[in-house]
Amino acid sequence: GQLTDRGVITSLSALPSSQIFIEYSARNIINNTVTSEIIPANLNVQFSFLSLEYGASFIPTKSGIYFLNVTLSGDSAHEYSIVFSNHTQLFDVLFAGEKPKAPSLVSATVGGDGTCVLVKFDLATNRGEFSGSFPCSKFLRFSGMTNTKCQWIDDLSFYLYPDVQKISALDLTVGSTISILKNTTLRAKCVWSQDCTNLEAVAAQNVTVMMNPTNQLSPSVVISSPSTIDDCSSLVLDATASVGSAGRKWSS
Repeated sequence: GQLTDRGVITSLSALPSSQIFIEYSARNIINNTVTSEIIPANLNVQFSFLSLEYGASFIPTKSGIYFLNVTLSGDSAHEYSIVFSNHTQLFDVLFAGEKPKAPSLVSATVGGDGTCVLVKFDLATNRGEFSGSFPCSKFLRFSGMTNTKCQWIDDLSFYLYPDVQKISALDLTVGSTISILKNTTLRAKCVWSQDCTNLEAVAAQNVTVMMNPTNQLSPSVVISSPSTIDDCSSLVLDATASVGSAGRKWSS
């Protein structure tokens, strides 16, 4: 699914072998109310249809931050998985002339192989006026920052990864703290219908680095040793062929 200024666009990779029901709902996370403002709220896609793309309009009566939920049912539901193209189910609804709210940090998770950290905001940012890579020190403070590079993925998220010319692994680990500085150029993303004068900067805040439970690669330990040794020699165990330490030294 994809959120756009027109509503929700759902694209299928292929038509179902039988039929699939797609149901949309949106919840205002500020007052925790479920709205019925998505039209149509239900779609029935059958194998005989010609189109792979379907649209639904979101017609809110109140501004606020909404959480989009999509559920699948029907005989062919098992043939699909739900992927949000902009990596989030949150979206901010503003009426013409309203100022967009300042985004907030929502998570910082270690990548599956442990070599990077993914940082996410709840709302689209202006990327601090950087299009791709940017100096981490412009917005952030964290352990090992001078040996780390930062790279925007989209308006909501960026990666922290080691500067391989200086270090082989991040100093950041699970439990580390990443801090956003105050009074930076990092603000909400602005669109043509909004009042973008004097937008509020992202507030100073902290987020704790967590492990991503759904995307982890387990280390593979390979230990080699001589098949025989004499009485006066020490047994040497070699683990250098092991992989999955994310560039860090093995602890034992």
